[in-house]
Amino acid sequence: MKNGTESPSLDILCIKACPTEVVELEKAANLCWEGLTLKHVSHPKIVKPYILFIFSALLVELFLIALFGVSGFIFYQNSFSPDIVYYICGAVLLLMFVITISVLKAIISRWNIF
Repeated sequence: MKNGTESPSLDILCIKACPTEVVELEKAANLCWEGLTLKHVSHPKIVKPYILFIFSALLVELFLIALFGVSGFIFYQNSFSPDIVYYICGAVLLLMFVITISVLKAIISRWNIF
């Protein structure tokens, strides 16, 4: 730049602008994951019902994914174009399914269930 003045880089601006918000969000995400995977729970009478709950949530999500697929097929057969909300719901359902699988795998691997 002219006169030796240079604009600060984007990385420096981001680090100076929002370090505490990023750290707080990271801490909240870690606490949420520790809570979902029962990191600080050691009693098996708590873990077994929780695994059954997560497994039942997985079954409900599988049912909803099948229902989403069937409705998509019916929409296609009838030449109907669903709204954007339909596709957003599909993406949210897929995200919930992935999170449920991740939580179930983490709990099973931590407790050596299978």
